Amino acid sequence: MCGARAGRKLPAMDENTVSIRLELRLTEDVPDGIAFREGGSATSFAGWLGLMAAIDTLSAQGKEEHANVDH
Repeated sequence: MCGARAGRKLPAMDENTVSIRLELRLTEDVPDGIAFREGGSATSFAGWLGLMAAIDTLSAQGKEEHANVDH
C-alpha cells in the first residue's frame, strides 16, 4: 500500500525579506545589468558571479536595515 511520505520540517527561518528588482541584459548567455533594492539602493553587475555578488550586497544591506529597525 502506498501512502504519502512524511515531509521533513525545515528549521524556522528568519522572517527578513528583501525585494530586489533586476534590469537584466543577456549577451551571449552572460548576464549584465543593475540590481535594485526596494528603498533605492542599486548595484551594477556583470557575469553570473557578479549577479550573485550584487544580490548578496543588497540583501546584506536589507538585513542591516532590518536589524536597526528592530532595536
